[in-house]
Amino acid sequence: MKSIFLSILILILSISLPANFMIIESAAQPEHDAIPPDRNAVLSTDGNTSPLSPSESEEESPVFLNPPHPIRPHAEFGTSSGALIRYPLGIPLELVRVLSLEDRVVTIVASNAVRTQATTAFINANVNMDNVEFIIASTDSFWTRDYGPWFSYDESGSLNVINFTYNRPRPSDNAINAIYATFDSLPIYSLGITHCGGNYMTDGISIAASSHIAYTENGNNSTYVNQQMYNFLGIDEYHVVQDPNNTYIDHIDCWGKFLSPDTILIRSVPTTHPRYQALEATAAYFSGQMSSWGRSFNVVRVHTPENQPYTNSFIINDRVFVPQMGSTWDAPALQTYADAMPGYTIIGVMNNTNNPWVSTDAIHCRIKELAERDVIFIDHMPIAREITILEDTLEITAEIQSTTSNPFNPDEIKVFYKINQGDYQFENMVLNNLEYTASISGIADQDTLYYYIRVEDSVGLVGQHPYIGEAWAHWTVVTVPVSISEEPILPVLELTVYPNPFYLNNDSNMRIEVVGDNENEIGHVSMYNIRGQKIFEENMKDYINLDITRLNLSSGIYFLRYSNKGNVSVRRITIM
Repeated sequence: MKSIFLSILILILSISLPANFMIIESAAQPEHDAIPPDRNAVLSTDGNTSPLSPSESEEESPVFLNPPHPIRPHAEFGTSSGALIRYPLGIPLELVRVLSLEDRVVTIVASNAVRTQATTAFINANVNMDNVEFIIASTDSFWTRDYGPWFSYDESGSLNVINFTYNRPRPSDNAINAIYATFDSLPIYSLGITHCGGNYMTDGISIAASSHIAYTENGNNSTYVNQQMYNFLGIDEYHVVQDPNNTYIDHIDCWGKFLSPDTILIRSVPTTHPRYQALEATAAYFSGQMSSWGRSFNVVRVHTPENQPYTNSFIINDRVFVPQMGSTWDAPALQTYADAMPGYTIIGVMNNTNNPWVSTDAIHCRIKELAERDVIFIDHMPIAREITILEDTLEITAEIQSTTSNPFNPDEIKVFYKINQGDYQFENMVLNNLEYTASISGIADQDTLYYYIRVEDSVGLVGQHPYIGEAWAHWTVVTVPVSISEEPILPVLELTVYPNPFYLNNDSNMRIEVVGDNENEIGHVSMYNIRGQKIFEENMKDYINLDITRLNLSSGIYFLRYSNKGNVSVRRITIM
């Protein structure tokens, strides 16, 4: 009866869902299902793998060689080359087939004999074998997310594997990252802490989040953990919060997920649910935090009244795989993703195997994305949702870098934009000192501007900001003041900076001054680099003379942000 119900549900969903939805049905596959170990087993506290004791100081902590800075982490929603899974499987064969249609599927098998079994199973399931690769290595479990590789890009653009001590007593799983790094010919670095992939999410710029075990499993040495996250992953703002689910596993993917640099998905439950207060407090916490895009996080809620694992989804390039439970809440969960992630294909995945989805273990736990080494990075601070300009022109700026040696096609560095509901048009971006710029004109008062940046290199590699491009374009509502004189009307607050540009070889102090209605009151000034990393902050009244030399800044584009009683002014500065 259960299988009949699920088939009817899938039929109903397939008829009622929009074209960017898809439902994957799964059949029983006992001959291909793994027998999982105890998920609740924890890493021994004896021997060389023990966490740091609370008494250990930062000076006494081990020292590990890290990649050259600046470093940026790879986000799950970033560009990926494929997915890492294990056979025998923890996922339906039909999911393997759908993954293989567009992406590389790297499959870990214990021997050549197991490889033959997997190959036969895949062929019979119509998996695209052109996209399947095998790693022969022993494993203890199919939870490749938890023990699989993390990634960061270093100063040279090199993609690096970042290894960690897996927080479970599974030595074969713990050895996989070194084997994978050799398989894909990537450098590997040791993070030097105990961790797991299900408890790590990042925005791909400089912010990450985990539940409290990121600290407790490392002797509560938060200083050391934070420093290692910065040294190896470029994380300079690490949100480690008490796990609101309060389950045995304490993994962040059981309740939350980054969908973009400024959007976080967090589960919701009815007011009568025992975890209601904790989940609401966690959502409120993240809503109050600043994203790397210079604005508060947009926190999206997905309803999980029966502890459905809807946050335990898997993002790979432009597809999102969401676990389905045969519940009336499945379709609303898919709609939540579609509303929050325009332009992505949302794929619901049923699981009728011997290893079904459960509240603490679903798709995300069992698949690990593999970062792409050839990437174009576009560093751009999106324009605020509301902005005042003194004329009808708005400038868009970005720093653009590639991890390859291929030059950019100068005719394919563009800002695409539309005003209100008009058609998209574009302006070419031109290199000016350290950044690419383009000006958008013809903007009137209260117009809504939509835009995205698209770059292509000489061999056709494409980068976009935001990642998905037009469907999730940046937007801002523009105010153009009207004056009866030729003198422009000042905004409520205006931030002035001198000198700008600032020359490191000639200047030492930068004067930052605020002019406007609240200039005599104490406000707050902060500086960000173009990636959204906070460089400096302090309170300010009228003006300050900032000693730039003490900040050890390199040449580049930076942003100063001044706030006072809800009024905000932002000024771009160039340091050369």
